[in-house]
Amino acid sequence: MIPGSNMWDERKVTQVFTLEVGRRILDCPIARTNEDKIIWGHHSTGTYTTRTGQHWLLEKENLRSRESSLWKVIAKLPVLPKIRIFGWRLGRGALPVGHKIRATGMGEGICRLCGNYVETVLHAVRECTSVQEILSESGMVNLLPQGPFRDCMERLDASQTLLASEQFSFLIVLLWNIWNRRNRWIHTNQLIPARLVSEYAQLVHGDFQKSNENVVNRVTCARGKKWMKPEQGQVKINVDGAWLAANRTVAIGVIARDHHGLMIDGCAKMVEGAHTAETVEVCAFEAGVRMAMDNGWDRVILEGDALSIVNRLRNGDQDCSVAATFLEETREALRTHTGFTVQHVARDANRAAHELAQTCFRTLADFSFIFDVPDSISSIVIHDAIFSDCMHLSI
Repeated sequence: MIPGSNMWDERKVTQVFTLEVGRRILDCPIARTNEDKIIWGHHSTGTYTTRTGQHWLLEKENLRSRESSLWKVIAKLPVLPKIRIFGWRLGRGALPVGHKIRATGMGEGICRLCGNYVETVLHAVRECTSVQEILSESGMVNLLPQGPFRDCMERLDASQTLLASEQFSFLIVLLWNIWNRRNRWIHTNQLIPARLVSEYAQLVHGDFQKSNENVVNRVTCARGKKWMKPEQGQVKINVDGAWLAANRTVAIGVIARDHHGLMIDGCAKMVEGAHTAETVEVCAFEAGVRMAMDNGWDRVILEGDALSIVNRLRNGDQDCSVAATFLEETREALRTHTGFTVQHVARDANRAAHELAQTCFRTLADFSFIFDVPDSISSIVIHDAIFSDCMHLSI
């Protein structure tokens, strides 16, 4: 802002901010006053009253409700888990597009496909002329709602309301392929033709639909022997330890999932030192508790298939066993975090954590992951998410 006036210093604005942000700033009018005032930004008058405050709270609650509804739809889409995660990132605007990279001083931020505009998330998946060609090839361009939209969440929300469920799931698969095409062009300078992008999206979408139908026809769900989703607002962490007496190799697997069955964190690692089968399970529970505390989760269900360890954690009876000496840290965490609960689960319902530990054995390497499901457990996570709501399916 130029001192003593109600005009922006355009040169400074364009130097400090990205083109897109700078344009939005320069479009904002400056009040004709020489004094700064505190205003209520959630009402056109700038004045706070109990009425405007309540109106803002209601609008905020409606926004949360819309978000929750959209995430619920995306979480249950009949597509690959990594595509559902992409849909979540897309709605949140959590993609490394040009204008975000420019904000870090690492580039100009211009779209590498069209070379004309700053690359925002909306531009990368909808507004770019190269993307519009793909949408036209797929037949989706005339089915999508017309803007203007403030962000991708609004566009996705409008799309899932307007489109049939199968059309919306195909749209997310198509956008995922569009994003992959953009990345390949940037990193390898290979541009996939629009027709092939559309055809591949149809192939991926159709193949998963068929695979999903085959799984439904083969699987019988039995209560108590399958993984169950936690309640909304809770996180369920499954843990398992594996111990090979022959070479004294020890590994643990930990996986955290939300109320949609989507994986949100996980790890597998080798454990050093001398252990028994029981103390390995204790290490797995310790890792699960530590993951919950590191992420700041306050409502957590810890599940394991080691009944003796679960019983020791759930009751406070005096215990002089070797396993009990390993349990003190976990017991203390459970005492101080009243929202943490421990429960026993059948081995069949703990397959994801078990397979993580076995993968660690096979690779002899530690690994951790957030949102990206490892290939070794992807089918298990998909199965758990799909069938955790069913009581019984007969062939």
